[in-house]
Amino acid sequence: TRYNEPTNPLQGGFSRFDNFDTLEGGFLTYDFIVSTRNKINDTDFRMLIKLKIIRNNIKHSPKDIDEAMYKLFADTLYTVWGECMEMTFYYKKKNYGIVKLGQEKNCFPIPTGVKANFVEVK
Repeated sequence: TRYNEPTNPLQGGFSRFDNFDTLEGGFLTYDFIVSTRNKINDTDFRMLIKLKIIRNNIKHSPKDIDEAMYKLFADTLYTVWGECMEMTFYYKKKNYGIVKLGQEKNCFPIPTGVKANFVEVK
């Protein structure tokens, strides 16, 4: 296609400069990547990446998960393990956005077959 010809809507990623802002689905933007309504800042985005790295690289034992969560969140998020294949992540309100996004994007280290609960504490 030449630059002054109309674009074919089936060709994703191609656009004219006069319709760039209205193009849907052709380009990735922050809104396509972050699907929650809460926007995150760079610090939270880095935390999300670190969570995913932890999830992919540690043994999913209670000890390893507890240590990794403490190193990343200190006392603002911690885990409590139940008896029947259940664990609970307790987090402070300031971590609400990263916790919800981490849940949605499956970034928390949760052993296979274990039910995870997320509870906000004061």
